Amino acid sequence: MALVGKNCSQKRRAIAIFGKYALSSILTACLLVFPLTSLALNIGDVPNPQQQYGGWVTDMAGILSSDTEARLNQNIAALEAKNGTEIAVVTVPKTQPATTPKAFATHLFNHWGIGKKEENNGVLFLVSTGDRRVEIEIGSGLHNILTKPRLDRIIQTEIVPQFKQGNFENGVLRGTSSLIHILESSSVHAIAPIIWLSILLFLVAGALYFLAKWVAKQPVFLPATENQNLGATDPLDRNVYLIFGFGLFWFCLALSQIAIASGFGLQNVSVGVLAIGSLLSFPISGWGAKKFARKVFKQQGNLLIRPPYCTTCQQPFHNLSDNLSALLTPPEQTARRIKSVDYEGWRCRTCFPDSFSRPHLHFRRYQRDRNKFKTCPHCQELTVTRTAFRRISQPTYSAAGLAEAIEKCHCCSYSKTISRIIPRRIRSSSSSRYSGGSSYEGSGCSGSSSSYGGESYGGGSSDFGGGDSDGGGCGGDW
Repeated sequence: MALVGKNCSQKRRAIAIFGKYALSSILTACLLVFPLTSLALNIGDVPNPQQQYGGWVTDMAGILSSDTEARLNQNIAALEAKNGTEIAVVTVPKTQPATTPKAFATHLFNHWGIGKKEENNGVLFLVSTGDRRVEIEIGSGLHNILTKPRLDRIIQTEIVPQFKQGNFENGVLRGTSSLIHILESSSVHAIAPIIWLSILLFLVAGALYFLAKWVAKQPVFLPATENQNLGATDPLDRNVYLIFGFGLFWFCLALSQIAIASGFGLQNVSVGVLAIGSLLSFPISGWGAKKFARKVFKQQGNLLIRPPYCTTCQQPFHNLSDNLSALLTPPEQTARRIKSVDYEGWRCRTCFPDSFSRPHLHFRRYQRDRNKFKTCPHCQELTVTRTAFRRISQPTYSAAGLAEAIEKCHCCSYSKTISRIIPRRIRSSSSSRYSGGSSYEGSGCSGSSSSYGGESYGGGSSDFGGGDSDGGGCGGDW
């Protein structure tokens, strides 16, 4: 009996031990197959350092000391103040439920909007201790600076060796310092050619200015007696205007390059190009070039910049600006007064020493704006202006309307009423406005959003610059 009782006791003990280990194995298997949902890390769970305290570092893995975080924040802030580049340093214990740490880094980068929106110059330095993985995600604007070979060298020589020794702080510091060094040096190298280009442009602009000044001093030979009807710009000064206009263009281009190199921001390049294009069309156009050139060459009293000489006696002409009004007819005086036409008179004192009559003068007529003024049928001069059209009767669904404008000469009594028919109104069809169903049917949200980890992020609220990444960057294991 004692032997039987002893065997039963041993069987019960064996069953208890087996049950204990079986239960532990089952629990372990359940944890492996069905991980606790509380351990999953979503992008929204990662604190944004810019929103939290205006910094650049988030240490969820707890591998960085406060002194290291302060040093990182100081170095990154100095870089951002210098050239606008933004670097976010993030450590996490794991990146699940993301498919890969790389996917987690790309989604986090775009959710926060690291980097300036116009330049996409952001960098995300991600360390996942649970995955034993480091990822450096970059914005599309840094592909030519932080190339994959450069990033791979930083990861394999500065970061991974330190992480393998368990020295996470030193690895993060050395990796961030290498990134900052490349980004700072690249900005210096990018600005240096701009400065040299600006100097060259200034030299070209100066050379063109002195060339225009030399051309403006060259005499032009004109007949002693001639009446010329010209446009707004004297064709004899065309070369002066073109040379001076191109010189002004290169000067403005040099100023824009200096503005870029001085740190006004590469995002203003497109605005600068538009401004330069406007400046290019402005001085080369007749009115713009004349306005600038005449002011620079101080030829306010003469519409012709180059000094005129008589073709017969080779002597300089005498300007009749003081006696010009007495030589003009009343319609010409009126046109000059309303600034539709300008006049210029020259006299050769050698060929006609005592004559001030029109047939013995070189007379030039400059027409300013034919679109604004019209020729009077009586005065035969640009002395007619038109008022704006005024509605006399409103159009209806059954009858057309009427508008009138008045043309009036500023010199004589000529006046004319111009009528214009306003088409009658057309009744719109109500059936086409409400053609079945809701007008919102089939429409989707225009904003881009990405679904990740059971949550939707449509750009997120962030204090970063609003940049994005197209998945560029590099990573490594340790």
